[in-house]
Amino acid sequence: MNKYRVAIIGAGHRAGAHDRESLEKGQSPGSHAWGYQQVEECELVAAADPNTENLQRLCDLYDIPCCYAEYREMLAEVQPDIVSVCTTTRPRAEIIVYAAEHGVKAIYAEKALCASMAEADRILETCKRTGIVFNQGTNRRFNTYYNTVRQAIVDGAIGELAAATFHGQSLLMHGCSHVFDILLFLLGDPEVDFVQGKLGVYEEWGEKWLPAGRKFFNAPIFKEAENRFENDQTLGVNDFTADPGTDWAFIQFHNGTTGHLISSPSLFDFMVLGSMGQILCSEETPEFLLRQRRERFSRAFDTRPIELPPPEDSTINIIRDLIQALSNGKPTKCSVEIAHRGMEIALALAESHVHDGAKVTMPLANRTLYVPNH
Repeated sequence: MNKYRVAIIGAGHRAGAHDRESLEKGQSPGSHAWGYQQVEECELVAAADPNTENLQRLCDLYDIPCCYAEYREMLAEVQPDIVSVCTTTRPRAEIIVYAAEHGVKAIYAEKALCASMAEADRILETCKRTGIVFNQGTNRRFNTYYNTVRQAIVDGAIGELAAATFHGQSLLMHGCSHVFDILLFLLGDPEVDFVQGKLGVYEEWGEKWLPAGRKFFNAPIFKEAENRFENDQTLGVNDFTADPGTDWAFIQFHNGTTGHLISSPSLFDFMVLGSMGQILCSEETPEFLLRQRRERFSRAFDTRPIELPPPEDSTINIIRDLIQALSNGKPTKCSVEIAHRGMEIALALAESHVHDGAKVTMPLANRTLYVPNH
């Protein structure tokens, strides 16, 4: 069997550099490197990261033969078929574009896609122009439970679709990239008309997250040692200084459905509503319930658990979906167009917050609004 040669750029947590403890316990860490080792069509041949400590840890743990501090050098010398981009969002767009333009056949990129719509536009244009196969690590889209829910919706279990709602708490780029993607997925990946909402601060999460509230957007940074505020000269006037939390969001989709985000501590639940019922998706239990009307316009419902298939690792499913697209030429389940759409929802929410919750129509006019991952 001819195997796809795989290289990883960014040797952090999602790449697999910190998997040793999980592996020693016999657990499945779900990282990129681990995922590729589970798929027989793939061979890990190289990794790149300027952080030599993380790089060496990753390569030692997964027996990756070639290590590089500079990803361009790696791409030129190794010429991989597939590249995983596991960096933070700041350099991600540049790496995706460079890889697409230098012979790579497929890219598996972590979420969020990037940090601005200007970057997202460049990624979209490059991937379409080069014809590269693209998949994004919004793992719930590849989760067997959510795919069962989506199939129930397609089969008419809750009638005509009306809305999907998320109850929980998450940072805009770090966690809500999953939220917006699953809202899109459950509703059939519709285009977006407008977004409005507000961002928030989760102080109960501890000191790690407080900077997102203190120096949220276009604001001076407090220098504690000097007891004064100072402007960050490295930031433009259109830049967020950290990944903010979320408070609420309303999304109007072009197909008439709506998406809703409601800040709810200690939850990560989705509900899909239709003319004949609802589906509740509660991950923590896990509990996936179908609530169906006994007849149209009736207030009487029958509730039962949805029969779920055995769980599968979503990282492995992302990789297999990528390989299938390479083989048959069909789009992946999270194509670059869908990733671009989810990114625009997140940044439109940030733009709405800046304008006190105003409605932001699509396409987002402010293409340079910049929100980094934490």
